Amino acid sequence: MLNENGTIIAYDGDDTTEDFPFVSSTGEAIHFREYSHVHGIEIDTNGVETPVVFSTNYEISGKPNNGVLHRIDGPLPTGYKLIIWREQPIEQSVRFGTGGNFRASDHEAAADNIVQMLQEIRFDVARSIKLPRQAKLQDVEVPLVDGQAPVVHIDVDGNASIQGEDPGGDGSGGGSVSEFAQTILQADNALEAQEALGLTPGREIVGGYAIAKHHGGGRWRAFWSTDQSRIVVYGDTVGLGIDPAGDNWGPFVIAWSPLTNGNITAMYAGTNYLLIQTDLATGNLFHIGYTDNGQGGNGLTAGYSLEPQRITKFVTDAVKIADVTTEGNVDQVEKFWFAVTTGGAVYSCGYSGSQHVMGYNSATNLSTPRKMTLSDGTTALADVTEIYAATAYAPVWARTSTRKAYRWGAGTDGAHGDNSTSAMTWPEYLETFAGSGVAREDIAEVAVSGGSSDTTHACSWILTTDGNVLSAGANNYGNGNGASLGDTDQTTFTAATGAIASVTVEKIRAGGGSRPICVAITDDGDIYLVGRNGAGLRGSGSTADLSEFTKIVDLATGFDGNVVDARVAGAYKTSADYSVLYIEALVNGATKISGIGYDTEYAPGAGSTGVAANLRTHEIVLNLPDTITSWQSVGDATVFGLEVTTGIGEVWYVGGNDQGQAGHMPGNMHAVVTMQPSNRVAGQGNGVPLATVAAATATAAATTASAAATSASASATASASSAAAAAASEASASTSAGAASASAAVAQAAAESSGNINYYDTKADADAALSGLAEDQVVEVFIDETRNDNRTRYRVESGVYVYKFTFPTAKPIPADSFVAATDKGVIQAALNFAGLSPGSTVQLTPGRTYTLTHTGTKSFESGTHRYCVEIPAGVRLDLNGATVKLDDAQNSALFMNAGAGTTQDFGTQVYGGTLDGNETNQTDGGSSSEMPLIFMYDCDHIEIRHIRAVNARDGFGRFIKDRDSTFDYLWGKRSDGYGWSFGV
Repeated sequence: MLNENGTIIAYDGDDTTEDFPFVSSTGEAIHFREYSHVHGIEIDTNGVETPVVFSTNYEISGKPNNGVLHRIDGPLPTGYKLIIWREQPIEQSVRFGTGGNFRASDHEAAADNIVQMLQEIRFDVARSIKLPRQAKLQDVEVPLVDGQAPVVHIDVDGNASIQGEDPGGDGSGGGSVSEFAQTILQADNALEAQEALGLTPGREIVGGYAIAKHHGGGRWRAFWSTDQSRIVVYGDTVGLGIDPAGDNWGPFVIAWSPLTNGNITAMYAGTNYLLIQTDLATGNLFHIGYTDNGQGGNGLTAGYSLEPQRITKFVTDAVKIADVTTEGNVDQVEKFWFAVTTGGAVYSCGYSGSQHVMGYNSATNLSTPRKMTLSDGTTALADVTEIYAATAYAPVWARTSTRKAYRWGAGTDGAHGDNSTSAMTWPEYLETFAGSGVAREDIAEVAVSGGSSDTTHACSWILTTDGNVLSAGANNYGNGNGASLGDTDQTTFTAATGAIASVTVEKIRAGGGSRPICVAITDDGDIYLVGRNGAGLRGSGSTADLSEFTKIVDLATGFDGNVVDARVAGAYKTSADYSVLYIEALVNGATKISGIGYDTEYAPGAGSTGVAANLRTHEIVLNLPDTITSWQSVGDATVFGLEVTTGIGEVWYVGGNDQGQAGHMPGNMHAVVTMQPSNRVAGQGNGVPLATVAAATATAAATTASAAATSASASATASASSAAAAAASEASASTSAGAASASAAVAQAAAESSGNINYYDTKADADAALSGLAEDQVVEVFIDETRNDNRTRYRVESGVYVYKFTFPTAKPIPADSFVAATDKGVIQAALNFAGLSPGSTVQLTPGRTYTLTHTGTKSFESGTHRYCVEIPAGVRLDLNGATVKLDDAQNSALFMNAGAGTTQDFGTQVYGGTLDGNETNQTDGGSSSEMPLIFMYDCDHIEIRHIRAVNARDGFGRFIKDRDSTFDYLWGKRSDGYGWSFGV
């Protein structure tokens, strides 16, 4: 048995042993916090590796100090090896607030976790290919060989080179590992790093999704890309006010500038708006979407923002936001949010109303964030670590680092526990008992639910540090006090009765809107339910409401005693129960999620619908990814779903899809029945599965990082570099498969955004400036007559690209690439660019709208056909999420192949964006002159993918005599003609 660095063990098979303890060679136990941190491979006599999969070939037990792997198929055969290691995510597991009451064991546990992470980092770096400390990285470019990516090759003598590269021509290979590492370091961004590996990404590599803490958001979902270049939105973009067409399954792309706005660290979903948090030192919160209740934060109470708007109050106050809580969405119209600063202050913004949601003794909505204070109007609400909010019809809660709880807002059913049903107009701390004047300092968590459907009701639950649960509020459906159900208010906090009183609770989660529901999770991994049960969430064959917390015993397979978290999604609305209960459990070391409840939109993920509430059972979500790093429910009261992230840049979803929020367009946008990956790159086809991209990119990242780490000359510096190396090599388990090129991506962004607008008196001078730009420099050149001196000048603009070229091989930009001022001229000049050849790509700007006008006509098939822009053979036009819109008195095709009617075109591609026919502004020229938005005639091997077409006077698209071609994800809305048409 071999043990190294406290992280890895190797066992040799002996035909006898089938239990393998996770201990060192001296018998010392190796600690691990979670079963999911333990990994293994089994190697047979032929060197074939089989991963250890818990509950399939091995079982695990004994967390945290007595870990044992048991081989299900019996003893490990002689000649086989079993390798076991610990690998945990690099994360902050404990937050020590100022003045917090933490035991010595808490500090020791946190320090142990840090030591374990460092052990794993050292282990990984020690086994990476390293350079001598005196070695210098050379600036070289690794070529592709026969279209394949180079890989590191190690010969029998241990010499490392780039496989496939042979500069000497003697068959010996060549190209040092340092050169390979430098190539990855110099990659412009994560996508180019993948291209250097010979890979084409098929899905967006997602940095994270928009968080809805209490079930909420809307019928849309938003993510940001790890390269920090864009935000992508799926679904009801009309509801966000950013796209009048709506129903974006495409997705809709919003450009993001990290140099101006900072790198995105989190996003938060409101009902009809999106808040974006970045790493700027101050003023790091931005808004997109509606501001009808003032939730935009910049002084407006109507309208919407189409682009990210920085909330200037946080710039003025010089504060940095650490966390945001938005309203839940369970059938209400009031929008509001609360932001906690890094210093523990709280800002409120949005709806206040008679419920006093804003907590400043006024019903007037706040369109500019206000720093919250106590009733004297000057003493700040301070040391806050968490905000708990549901809707305007339930109180808002704040928990401090000293475990006090403050609340304000609606007094519905006495849910604030102050022996009253009146609204609290200022934040007030929760007392040991109502009227005592002494603050409780034992609050571990708060859960709250409330809504206004049919009849307004609300409840609050508190969890104390000793594991007890207390409740206050409506007793119509049960809140845990054991009293008979009825329209009575429990206006002070009362301890929960029944079996829950004799166990230790670790977490509480609430939801359900006006029919409150709460679940409690114990330290034994059990789960208890109280409140509304009309959707059959208990799964016991009964839909009776529960006055006491009742243990759920009929859980999904493997969940009993292993529950770690839960979420109540949906709500009661218009005499129907739309609730779903999601439960997370750790089953044999793997994270699993089950669902039960309202199934018309397939939200529970069981693949079935129409099951009667009293017959519903807890089932593990079908097609659940093997690795889950985060999950939540998202949507409104009736149409919603479950989304999860996998840690390698994927987001998966199951549930409602009526407006394309799943990122899929199946038939008529019906629900997604089983969990599916939903994120696709705008303008890309299916491509290589992202797991392949992530694994290969992580391999390159590890090589790069180890080279960087071992070039340090001092041990302290080496340790720091090791940490950087681990961050890169762990990329596939954190937020980005392209993390290794993050610094290079920033450098590239700086290069693209540091340019400005330059004016030249002559076209020759403009061309000279243009020709001096790098191959892929973003650029726009046009005549500008808006200067104050009224002179015609030639303008060269760099910084925000209008189009960008990607070549199969390097080509210079010719000096005659001057383009006209119109959007039509911009796109046509890019497509006709002299340096382009088959296989080249022209990529438009994400989020931009290009307006095209009529150019000319082509005659074929006994007709004359109008067009705006013609696409040359073999060129890919990547709309990249942009919108191309027709603006002409008569109908024209936005795009037509260049050879239509004269030559046979081959290999033309159009990807990923919106075509808008502007139908309401087009005259009816008769059927002979009306054109589809895209017309491709007499082509071979063309590809038209991920295109949204709207507002067509005639059809969306016409494809005639196009052989051996691919059409994928074509969507249309509002056409006076025939839609999509195909013919031979």
